[in-house]
Amino acid sequence: MNYINTKKIREEFPFFRQNNYIYFDNAATTQKPQIIIDSLVEFYTHKNTNVYRGTSIQAHKTTEEYELSRDTIKNYIDCDKDGEVVWTSGATESINLVASSYLKYFLKPNDEVIISEIEHHSNLIPWKIACDEIGANLRVVKVNDDYIIDINHFKKLINAKTKFVAVSHINNITGHRNPIEKIIEISHKYKAKVLIDGSQGIVHEKISVGNLKPDFYVFSGHKIFAPYGIGILYAKKDLLEKMPPFKSGGKMVKSTQFDKITLNAPPLKFEAGTPNISGAIALAEAINWYSKFDLNLINKHLHHLSKITFDELKKIPEVSLLNKSFKTSIISFYTPNINHYDLSTLLSEQGVAIRSGYHCAEPFFRLKNINGSIRISFALYNTVDEIYLFIKYLKKAIKFLE
Repeated sequence: MNYINTKKIREEFPFFRQNNYIYFDNAATTQKPQIIIDSLVEFYTHKNTNVYRGTSIQAHKTTEEYELSRDTIKNYIDCDKDGEVVWTSGATESINLVASSYLKYFLKPNDEVIISEIEHHSNLIPWKIACDEIGANLRVVKVNDDYIIDINHFKKLINAKTKFVAVSHINNITGHRNPIEKIIEISHKYKAKVLIDGSQGIVHEKISVGNLKPDFYVFSGHKIFAPYGIGILYAKKDLLEKMPPFKSGGKMVKSTQFDKITLNAPPLKFEAGTPNISGAIALAEAINWYSKFDLNLINKHLHHLSKITFDELKKIPEVSLLNKSFKTSIISFYTPNINHYDLSTLLSEQGVAIRSGYHCAEPFFRLKNINGSIRISFALYNTVDEIYLFIKYLKKAIKFLE
């Protein structure tokens, strides 16, 4: 069943010119199409000037392209206000910015922050540190048997002391989507602010922050075919205006004197120092490139790949699936009698790239008493033939290690 032309798509990715390399680690990072590589080369060949500070013609052109790139992101996530899209190095920095510039200033002792038990460390550790410093309490909402946030438990957990909620859009272990619309709606009734970690969500859904109404939404560019080191913090402007800077230096001030500093308005007051100009431009290029595809067809393709993989894994007696079902493009499994690292090492020797371990969600695995898992995650360039090869190599590796 061909929803998209994977052969033609793969031709856009130099990575796949390597013979028989099976890349099933897309939840960690995606491969980059030639157009993104060309964007970086073009920048450093013809456009390499700093933004805002130069008076040369090229400096003005680069600044304009840099800000137009911000507009591309703003439009892609359906943000209708200027000043609400902040460039960061990735989702981790975006979350830390909010933890440092919002939570530590507006949270009080005995206030409560809610996260889920299946969060990535980047959406757990900053909140834990902030709560410990302030004397606030970190509360953990349970997930159900499908590893989706249990909305009934969330309703019991949230209360007048709850000031902040941080959950993933789509979790990075089983790929299940959380009911973020309901979580945001309930949280706002209690006047709690909500951050959504969109690291896995951005590649599967066309986000509308206008309809969704999160207070904060974050993602990393490298999850959506852009380079490393560039990411986004979306935040409501009234919050950004109240928040102090996360870091300080050039560009984030209007004027500086020994006795007085006047800050720039958001987003610039959060973007001190020389930014990742080439990365920002390439992220906009990646968004434009990805937008040329029908996202509905991409998701049908990914669902098709996941179904085949899910069904094939169920046939292998030594495999225990973490997923009770599949929803996006991520499937995790473990082999109770075989070490996941040994298994992934043998698969790597066959040219298969997968992820093994805790997937930066150690507390979740400890709760489930599972010593790590193997995660498979697909992107639009993966094929059915790759799945059957992977299953063949997996069976061979299991037989060798038993």
